[in-house]
Amino acid sequence: MSTEPARPEQSSDVPTSEATTDYDPSAAPRLETGLTPASRAPATGQPAGEETSAYDPRASVNLPGTLAETRVQSADERPDVGETDFTVAEATQPSRYFLKRYHARGGMGEIWLAEDQDIGREVALKRMRKGREGHKDKFLFEAQITGRLEHPGVVPLHELGTDAQGRPFYIMKFVRGRTLKDAIKDYHDTPSTSEAPKEVKQLRLLAVFVNLCQTIAFAHSRGVIHRDIKPDNVMLGEYGETLVLDWGIAKMLGHPDSSGGASSADPGTSGAESRETQAGTVKGTPSYFAPEMAEGLVSEVDQQSDVYLLGATLYQILTGQRPRKGANLPEVIELAATEPPVPPRKLDPAIPRALEAICLKAMAFKKQDRYPSAKLVAEDVQRYLAGEPVSAYPEPFLARAWRWARKHRRALRRAAALIVLGTGALVATAQVLEYRRRAAEDRQLAQRLEEKQQAREDIKEFRRLADESRFYLASHNPIDEHAPYYEIDRGQKSAQAALAITDQWGRNLGKLPLADEQAPVKDEVYGLLLLLAAAQTFQATSAKEAESVTALLDRAAALGLTSRAEHRLRAACFRLTGKPEEAARAEALAEDPQADTTALDHFLLGEKYRTEAGSQKNAPAKVTGWQPNRELIAKALAEYRRAIEKNPYHYWSHFQLGGMYLAMAQFSESTEALRACIALKPDSPWSYSARAVALSRLRRFAEAEVDLNKAFRQNPEDRPTRLARAFVYTDQKKDKEALADYEEVLKPPAEKRLLEAALYRAILYLQRGRISDALEDLNLYRVYHLRDLVNLAIGRDAQALDDLNSYLSRGKPFDERSALAHEQRGRLLRLLIPDLKPHIARQERATVIRSKCVLAAAELQQALKLGSKSSQLFDDFGAVLEMAGLPREAIGAYTQGLEIAPKDVKLLVKRGWALAALQQYDKAQDDFARVIHDHPGHAEAHAGLGYVHACRNRNAEAQREANLALLHGAGDYLVLHNIACIYAELSAVDNPRLQEYQNLALDELGRAVELWKREPATLDEQALIEGESAFRSPLRARPEFQRLLRPLKSK
Repeated sequence: MSTEPARPEQSSDVPTSEATTDYDPSAAPRLETGLTPASRAPATGQPAGEETSAYDPRASVNLPGTLAETRVQSADERPDVGETDFTVAEATQPSRYFLKRYHARGGMGEIWLAEDQDIGREVALKRMRKGREGHKDKFLFEAQITGRLEHPGVVPLHELGTDAQGRPFYIMKFVRGRTLKDAIKDYHDTPSTSEAPKEVKQLRLLAVFVNLCQTIAFAHSRGVIHRDIKPDNVMLGEYGETLVLDWGIAKMLGHPDSSGGASSADPGTSGAESRETQAGTVKGTPSYFAPEMAEGLVSEVDQQSDVYLLGATLYQILTGQRPRKGANLPEVIELAATEPPVPPRKLDPAIPRALEAICLKAMAFKKQDRYPSAKLVAEDVQRYLAGEPVSAYPEPFLARAWRWARKHRRALRRAAALIVLGTGALVATAQVLEYRRRAAEDRQLAQRLEEKQQAREDIKEFRRLADESRFYLASHNPIDEHAPYYEIDRGQKSAQAALAITDQWGRNLGKLPLADEQAPVKDEVYGLLLLLAAAQTFQATSAKEAESVTALLDRAAALGLTSRAEHRLRAACFRLTGKPEEAARAEALAEDPQADTTALDHFLLGEKYRTEAGSQKNAPAKVTGWQPNRELIAKALAEYRRAIEKNPYHYWSHFQLGGMYLAMAQFSESTEALRACIALKPDSPWSYSARAVALSRLRRFAEAEVDLNKAFRQNPEDRPTRLARAFVYTDQKKDKEALADYEEVLKPPAEKRLLEAALYRAILYLQRGRISDALEDLNLYRVYHLRDLVNLAIGRDAQALDDLNSYLSRGKPFDERSALAHEQRGRLLRLLIPDLKPHIARQERATVIRSKCVLAAAELQQALKLGSKSSQLFDDFGAVLEMAGLPREAIGAYTQGLEIAPKDVKLLVKRGWALAALQQYDKAQDDFARVIHDHPGHAEAHAGLGYVHACRNRNAEAQREANLALLHGAGDYLVLHNIACIYAELSAVDNPRLQEYQNLALDELGRAVELWKREPATLDEQALIEGESAFRSPLRARPEFQRLLRPLKSK
């Protein structure tokens, strides 16, 4: 715990001290200041932000014209060393502003009285102190958050810039006056006189308090809470201004705490009242703390905490004392957390009961007993000033009658006789009516409070379920299995449960009884509806399913919000329902350059690309198995980054970046992205558990264990965290511990059981050769891809075909004997066959693979017999024949496909490679040349043509094509592999340059291996290299070649 330097002249304009966190500034959200180095933002004529104002308590004293005329009293009051000689000639001084007098300094900045030489006015210039560069983001945050508040109660900020030394500064209005603290002291210490009666002073202070409440209410309406309201932070101008200062530790609701600073120390306070801010602690001044602040409940600090601070300020106005005192800071904090302050009338019985009631209601120990808003505090004080009853104090009947009598004195005189005669009856009747009225009001108030409390609990549950839904939807349909993933239905069920909670508030949430929550909840509901619609759109294949998605979009539109993502999803639904014109109009709205693009738009577009990448079945020509689409993966990553640029606090974009990097085996990048997630939501277990898996893959097991422990502390019962720990145990070869965690995750009840764990346990069993155990788990959790692999590997072909039928039907009517069924089964078998190799003994591999190719070929042939005919069908047929070792037959299949689609690039490239393998170089050259003619940047075609030239001993042409392939495909490890084949072939036909070509081949092959290790691919690169005919014995004998294969065996 640390304190801030004392402030000269009891100025309250010095920013609060700040503490660092473990959040990496490079990954932190950047403030949109619009500044460039050695420049300052242009003045706009309107306040660009708001900041604690510099003020001069010696308002009647003429300010000195130079710094030399100002006497600095102490080290804490002085500017930093070397800063006092601040002349026009010094490069660090902004040319427009002439510094006249040093005023004050705080933990980050120092304030000067300056002259705006362009306009000829005095201003306050605040700039960052030397040696505080690490607090630059916090300094700018303070300016930005106050800059959002344009209100007479907040000092306007004229300009924000950076001086020549790179230190930020900003310009504020310079207002002379004194603090509310000084005014309170003057009120209580100065005896009443005829010129300044104490009653008048009290009314003025109460009017100031009303203005203070209105300013805070305005800030709340903009989503800002102050968190350090006290008389020291309120300034009274010479001409009636009431200004709220020190927004340095304010917070934007719905965003992570970015201020990082602690409140300032009150001058003269023993032990330095201010409390240093650390991650997870509450900021403010303990003498005024609300109970939730004293207990360190960061997430509970909100607008009603500010209401408590307003009550504490009124307490000091009424009594002249702070709400609580203690011998030391811990004692003060303990008092704030456990005991209410002494009622004001016990300190001064002259204090009006109504004012005491307002004060104590605002400072109620339980939040639900306080005023719901700062505005209602102001209204009650205004009613008191107007001589009206206040809501916090139900006056006795006689007091109300006396007030009525004072207002109607003339009428009373005229009716005195009648009043005397009927007094008894009136009093009795009035008392009965008053009792009934108060009882009804109490019932209504209790009901409203109960409704609001229930609404807060419902919102909390809605947000829990919504986050759970986003987590599961963010973790479905993986691009690889480096991290756990979950069924999409799990996320959809959580989303539906969350949305069901909001039904009670109406389609536009107009019935939500918490006005301050309507806007944020509306945004959250809208985003959840679109995320759910996007997930269902990906699964939708019929008009009926599209109508279900449209209903979600209509519900989102009823909230009064719109977005590009909504129009894009509508376009997809229109296409499914056969409405091309409506689809085109919706797509035009989605692409309208005039429409705003939000973080949600980018995030959902990233989700679309990620989902499509994980379901792609197209692969490069030399690849026979399935792998994700790298181009779509890159697009998804780019959209997540754009979402973060729009909104640095968008947690799920950070989370998806981490998840994508993890799935792509880029584990270091994953840990950095997930670090940002932890900074944004330190109380969420999912960021810790995901990072633990990434750290485990980096073999950093001790750090992974720390993250898992943190995740369990957040939620000891979180099953995804236990599943992540099983992954870490598997990496450590701790099979017993991993299997125990899988068992725990699979335990009932059904709604908590994660059946996905059966898949990962089956994978572990397969790695350990326990085939029967693996099949048992795969029967529990039907992952047809993996179960088919196991059945095919052990010769259970009929069972494999049954599983394929189940997968293709997906519970819908399905004709297993149709041409389409045969074609789809053949295609799936073609994609599965390359993945069989790790599950088959090496000596049996060729025979088993060939038998499965025969099985796939039979399915595709039957589809042809039944009349199916497409270029894709012949593509699949040719690929199966190539895997079976029948290149001539494969060429025939590719040729038939090209008769249907003569310009099919993939078929041309595949046939070109097959022809090259048969040394039919002229025909192969023609195929590659046709592709290059239509697609000059096709890297694979250039690599194929280069290989043909190398085989024909055309060195110059081969090298030219290798260079072009490298130019267009340097990021594709398969292109690099093929370039290595070119140089390997050249080394075999050009002995004088053998060493040079071998070195080039090894260089490209090494780069290919490095890229492959980071790719989300299912290819066996070791088998690809070992089976490559271009890599002949002299090259294979090189030690560098052997070293390349070693890491592949352990990937």
